[in-house]
This record gives sequence, C-alpha cells and structure tokens, in this order.
Amino acid sequence: MAENKAALKQRFTVKWNARWRRVNYDLHNVGDFYLHVLIFLLAVTGLVWTFIWWTNGIYRLLGNDPATVFPSYDLPVVTTTLAPAPVDKVLADLRTKRPTWLMINLSLPVVEVD
Repeated sequence: MAENKAALKQRFTVKWNARWRRVNYDLHNVGDFYLHVLIFLLAVTGLVWTFIWWTNGIYRLLGNDPATVFPSYDLPVVTTTLAPAPVDKVLADLRTKRPTWLMINLSLPVVEVD
C-alpha cells in the first residue's frame, strides 16, 4: 500500500529539483492530468447549458429536483397593440405590388447621433 501511495504522489506532483528531462516529463504528465479534469468540467457544464435532458439528469444525480431549482413562470399577457412601423408599411405595399419578387433589399440611411 505504501508503494501505491508513493507512486500516486510521484504521478501527480512535479519533482522540481530533478534534471530538466524529468521536470519536463513531470510537467507534461501532471499538467495533462489536471487539464483533463478541466476539460471534463467544461464539457459537463457546456452540456448543462445546451441540453435540458442533461440538465435534469445532472440535477437529479446530485439530489435536486429540477422543477424546484428552475421554477416556471407564466408569461405576461400583452394587451396593447403596436402601430406598424413605416418600414413595415413600405414592405407590405411592395409585396402587394410585386408578388413575384423573391427578395427585397431595403437599405436604410445611417443616422449619426451627435
């Protein structure tokens, strides 16, 4: 058991007072191990941000209920109507006058704010 503990300590630490070849070897091996831990954490958190099924699984695995962690709220009902913008009126007029056109390119002037 003592040999295994010593071997693990040797694998996860850099021996700084050794020859440069050993230091170089240790830096690459130890750095690679800790880099893999970082990559694993980034992959797991990226999947949590991307997939809801993964998020629910991770939270259940860690002992939380996703419904209590992420409560859902009803969206507010919009009761007012907005007047159409002048650009929308122009595009609607063009669609009625030229129904065969597949694309319409509309360039608006650049307004500089002082």
